[in-house]
Amino acid sequence: MKKSLFNWVKNSKVFYLKDLFAYAVAVLLIAVLAVIFLILPNTNNTSGFKVELDGKAVLTYSFSTGDYEVFNDFVNFVTIEEVDDGITFNVKNSEGFNKIYISKTEKTAEIVDSDCSVKKDCVHSPKIKDSGAIVCAPHKLKLFPLSDNGMGEPITG
Repeated sequence: MKKSLFNWVKNSKVFYLKDLFAYAVAVLLIAVLAVIFLILPNTNNTSGFKVELDGKAVLTYSFSTGDYEVFNDFVNFVTIEEVDDGITFNVKNSEGFNKIYISKTEKTAEIVDSDCSVKKDCVHSPKIKDSGAIVCAPHKLKLFPLSDNGMGEPITG
Protein backbone atom coordinates (compact mmCIF):
# COMPACT_ATOMS: atom_id res chain seq x y z
CA MET A 1 0.00 0.00 0.00
CA LYS A 2 2.81 2.42 0.82
CA LYS A 3 4.43 1.72 -2.53
CA SER A 4 1.22 2.37 -4.48
CA LEU A 5 0.67 5.69 -2.68
CA PHE A 6 4.27 6.65 -3.40
CA ASN A 7 3.87 5.78 -7.10
CA TRP A 8 0.59 7.75 -7.28
CA VAL A 9 2.24 10.84 -5.81
CA LYS A 10 5.28 10.41 -8.03
CA ASN A 11 3.25 10.05 -11.21
CA SER A 12 0.61 12.75 -10.50
CA LYS A 13 0.75 16.35 -11.74
CA VAL A 14 2.31 19.03 -9.54
CA PHE A 15 -0.67 21.39 -9.94
CA TYR A 16 -4.18 20.70 -11.08
CA LEU A 17 -6.26 23.32 -12.88
CA LYS A 18 -8.42 24.01 -9.82
CA ASP A 19 -5.26 24.51 -7.72
CA LEU A 20 -4.01 27.17 -10.14
CA PHE A 21 -7.45 28.85 -10.07
CA ALA A 22 -7.42 28.95 -6.26
CA TYR A 23 -3.92 30.48 -6.23
CA ALA A 24 -4.95 33.10 -8.82
CA VAL A 25 -7.99 34.09 -6.73
CA ALA A 26 -5.83 34.36 -3.59
CA VAL A 27 -3.24 36.57 -5.35
CA LEU A 28 -5.98 38.78 -6.80
CA LEU A 29 -7.61 39.15 -3.37
CA ILE A 30 -4.28 40.12 -1.77
CA ALA A 31 -3.68 42.71 -4.52
CA VAL A 32 -7.13 44.26 -4.07
CA LEU A 33 -6.74 44.42 -0.28
CA ALA A 34 -3.28 46.01 -0.65
CA VAL A 35 -4.74 48.74 -2.84
CA ILE A 36 -7.63 49.35 -0.45
CA PHE A 37 -5.59 49.45 2.78
CA LEU A 38 -2.20 50.76 1.66
CA ILE A 39 -2.73 53.12 -1.24
CA LEU A 40 -6.17 54.68 -0.76
CA PRO A 41 -5.83 55.74 2.92
CA ASN A 42 -2.87 57.98 2.05
CA THR A 43 -5.21 60.72 0.88
CA ASN A 44 -5.28 63.47 3.46
CA ASN A 45 -8.72 65.04 3.90
CA THR A 46 -7.70 67.43 6.65
CA SER A 47 -9.08 70.91 6.13
CA GLY A 48 -7.41 72.25 9.28
CA PHE A 49 -6.98 71.76 13.02
CA LYS A 50 -8.81 72.85 16.15
CA VAL A 51 -7.49 73.31 19.68
CA GLU A 52 -9.80 73.12 22.70
CA LEU A 53 -8.99 73.92 26.30
CA ASP A 54 -11.29 72.48 28.95
CA GLY A 55 -13.95 71.89 26.27
CA LYS A 56 -13.85 75.47 24.92
CA ALA A 57 -12.54 76.31 21.45
CA VAL A 58 -9.22 78.14 21.66
CA LEU A 59 -8.21 78.37 18.02
CA THR A 60 -8.71 76.91 14.57
CA TYR A 61 -6.38 76.76 11.58
CA SER A 62 -7.51 76.29 7.98
CA PHE A 63 -5.24 74.90 5.25
CA SER A 64 -7.46 76.15 2.42
CA THR A 65 -7.16 79.81 3.42
CA GLY A 66 -3.97 79.62 5.48
CA ASP A 67 -5.75 81.61 8.19
CA TYR A 68 -6.09 80.97 11.89
CA GLU A 69 -8.65 82.26 14.34
CA VAL A 70 -8.01 82.70 18.04
CA PHE A 71 -11.29 82.98 19.90
CA ASN A 72 -11.99 86.03 22.09
CA ASP A 73 -11.67 84.39 25.49
CA PHE A 74 -8.13 83.18 24.67
CA VAL A 75 -6.54 86.08 22.73
CA ASN A 76 -4.26 86.91 25.67
CA PHE A 77 -3.25 83.26 26.18
CA VAL A 78 -2.06 82.38 22.65
CA THR A 79 1.12 83.56 20.91
CA ILE A 80 1.75 82.77 17.26
CA GLU A 81 5.01 82.33 15.40
CA GLU A 82 5.26 81.74 11.64
CA VAL A 83 8.09 79.40 10.62
CA ASP A 84 9.27 78.25 7.17
CA ASP A 85 6.78 75.51 6.39
CA GLY A 86 4.41 75.83 9.33
CA ILE A 87 3.05 77.79 12.23
CA THR A 88 3.62 77.47 15.98
CA PHE A 89 0.98 78.26 18.58
CA ASN A 90 1.95 78.69 22.24
CA VAL A 91 -1.17 78.11 24.35
CA LYS A 92 -0.85 79.17 27.99
CA ASN A 93 -3.33 78.80 30.83
CA SER A 94 -3.26 78.59 34.63
CA GLU A 95 -2.08 74.96 34.41
CA GLY A 96 0.94 75.64 32.15
CA PHE A 97 1.73 75.80 28.44
CA ASN A 98 1.58 73.69 25.30
CA LYS A 99 3.53 74.50 22.13
CA ILE A 100 1.67 73.24 19.05
CA TYR A 101 3.28 72.99 15.60
CA ILE A 102 1.16 72.74 12.44
CA SER A 103 2.98 71.83 9.22
CA LYS A 104 1.48 73.51 6.16
CA THR A 105 3.27 71.20 3.71
CA GLU A 106 2.56 67.87 5.43
CA LYS A 107 -0.84 68.97 6.78
CA THR A 108 0.02 67.52 10.18
CA ALA A 109 -0.07 68.79 13.75
CA GLU A 110 1.83 67.87 16.88
CA ILE A 111 2.58 69.12 20.37
CA VAL A 112 6.30 69.85 20.42
CA ASP A 113 6.71 71.15 23.97
CA SER A 114 4.76 71.24 27.22
CA ASP A 115 5.24 71.50 30.96
CA CYS A 116 2.38 69.13 31.81
CA SER A 117 4.24 66.33 33.56
CA VAL A 118 7.57 64.58 33.86
CA LYS A 119 6.73 62.10 31.09
CA LYS A 120 5.21 64.66 28.67
CA ASP A 121 3.09 62.01 26.91
CA CYS A 122 1.42 64.59 24.68
CA VAL A 123 4.82 65.71 23.35
CA HIS A 124 5.79 62.13 22.53
CA SER A 125 2.49 61.41 20.78
CA PRO A 126 2.74 60.89 17.01
CA LYS A 127 1.79 63.59 14.55
CA ILE A 128 -1.86 63.60 13.54
CA LYS A 129 -3.19 64.06 10.01
CA ASP A 130 -6.78 63.43 9.07
CA SER A 131 -7.88 61.41 12.08
CA GLY A 132 -7.00 60.95 15.71
CA ALA A 133 -6.38 63.52 18.39
CA ILE A 134 -3.75 64.47 20.92
CA VAL A 135 -5.00 65.09 24.44
CA CYS A 136 -2.93 66.69 27.18
CA ALA A 137 -4.89 65.56 30.24
CA PRO A 138 -3.09 67.67 32.89
CA HIS A 139 -3.74 70.87 30.89
CA LYS A 140 -7.18 69.76 29.62
CA LEU A 141 -6.03 70.56 26.07
CA LYS A 142 -7.24 68.70 22.98
CA LEU A 143 -5.80 68.99 19.45
CA PHE A 144 -7.71 67.38 16.59
CA PRO A 145 -8.16 67.70 12.82
CA LEU A 146 -11.09 69.35 11.10
CA SER A 147 -12.15 66.97 8.34
CA ASP A 148 -15.07 65.13 6.82
CA ASN A 149 -13.81 61.89 8.37
CA GLY A 150 -14.61 63.05 11.90
CA MET A 151 -12.38 62.61 14.90
CA GLY A 152 -10.65 59.30 15.57
CA GLU A 153 -9.63 57.74 18.82
CA PRO A 154 -7.63 60.17 20.97
CA ILE A 155 -4.01 59.67 21.90
CA THR A 156 -3.97 60.56 25.59
CA GLY A 157 -1.07 62.15 27.38
